[in-house]
Amino acid sequence: MKIHPSVIDHFTDAARVYDERNRQLAPIADNMHFLIRLILKNAPVRARVLCVGVGTGAEILSLSKLFPEWTFVGVDPSIGMLDVCRERLSNAGVLNRCELIHGYVQTCL
Repeated sequence: MKIHPSVIDHFTDAARVYDERNRQLAPIADNMHFLIRLILKNAPVRARVLCVGVGTGAEILSLSKLFPEWTFVGVDPSIGMLDVCRERLSNAGVLNRCELIHGYVQTCL
């Protein structure tokens, strides 16, 4: 994971409970993931997808199930969120297809 030293982390303490706190929003997230899959369904078989504000990795988890050859770059300013994301991606067996970057999109350019 690349780390950018000037990033302020507002989610370090909240990262572990973020998904649980937002569980009531699951139907909205499920619909959003469905729409993302529809939009990206015609991407190349070996696409590389950028997830800005990757958070706990929900979008990567959703997409990685349907597109097994895709790789992902996840960017987030929160180390805590990236730690949770890394753990979830590892548990799902897709971490080897992901690069996680601590920072903002501008730090990736």
